[in-house]
Amino acid sequence: MACVTFSALNCIETQEKFLTGRQTNYSDRWIAMISGTTPKGNYLDKVAETIRIYGLVKEESYPSTDNMTWNEYYAPIPNDLMIKLKAEGEDWKTRWDIKYSEASFSKESLKQQLLKALKSLDLP
Repeated sequence: MACVTFSALNCIETQEKFLTGRQTNYSDRWIAMISGTTPKGNYLDKVAETIRIYGLVKEESYPSTDNMTWNEYYAPIPNDLMIKLKAEGEDWKTRWDIKYSEASFSKESLKQQLLKALKSLDLP
C-alpha cells in the first residue's frame, strides 16, 4: 500500500543504523498518508520532500497492521493525533537533516552523486 514510502524509510533506517548503531522503525503509514499516496502509487521525490518538511515518527506512534484495508490504512488522522505526530516529526528533524536531489541516469551523474554522498559522511 505504500511501496515508495517503504523504500525511502528502509534507506533512512539503514543509514541511521549504520551511523548510530540503533535500529529504529519509522511509521510507513504516516509518511504514505501525508505525502498523498494514491492507489496508483507515489513518487520518491514527493515522499522525500514530505519527510524533509514533516520529519518521521516511530511506528508505535502511528502503527499499521498487515491486515488493514486501504481505507483503514489511509483513514483521516484525527486532529489531536495529527498535532502529536507533527510535534514528533519536528523533534526528529532536530536530529536529522534530509537532503536529496534529482539525478539523471547517466554514468557520470550517478558517479557524481555517489561521490557527493561519500563526502557528506566526513569519514577519516
